[in-house]
Amino acid sequence: MQSSPYSNFGENLRDVLVLRSLSNQASSWTRKSGSFYGSKEYVRVLNNTSIVLLVAAWQVFIEDLVSWAFTMLSGKGRVSQRVVDSKIVGFNTPNQQKVDELVERKLGIQNLSANWHWSGVSTAAAKKKLQSLINHRNGIAHKLTKEVRMTNSGIDDYIHFISILVVISNNRVRSSLRQADIGTFPGEAGYRRGQAKRFIR
Repeated sequence: MQSSPYSNFGENLRDVLVLRSLSNQASSWTRKSGSFYGSKEYVRVLNNTSIVLLVAAWQVFIEDLVSWAFTMLSGKGRVSQRVVDSKIVGFNTPNQQKVDELVERKLGIQNLSANWHWSGVSTAAAKKKLQSLINHRNGIAHKLTKEVRMTNSGIDDYIHFISILVVISNNRVRSSLRQADIGTFPGEAGYRRGQAKRFIR
């Protein structure tokens, strides 16, 4: 059976967690004269790569989520032929606006991002934080950001943040399918927001 979008995200996040582990180790190493390992440059490259891969994992999750739900809807004749023939294109910046537009266009679910809130975090704050992460990724990709201006714990916080968005978005789409009497993703139950912690153990 093909893995679910939620499970695929966990798999894709593993590479990010490996890089974070290496960066934490590098930060604690004693810097030797003329040695690359343990230097700020080594940590910078690992942290920058972690951010790029984290945003990529989020983007792939959204694409997988939409594709799975879209396949289920089209199998029940719930989408038009025009939409059936379209592909996910132009989704290179997975910010709030792009995510909402894609989900509404393909699945008919309006304003998915309105569900991005939890204790201590408002929807507006979640949208702003996601945009901040993507802006940082863009800066790295276009070599506009020479150095990651955040601590290792700050990057870990982004990892947990994205994991929560994954859980909430997954649940919202699953709920929409159930309400439409379509069914749900095979092989998985609903996930509580607290279960985002499973990704970063």
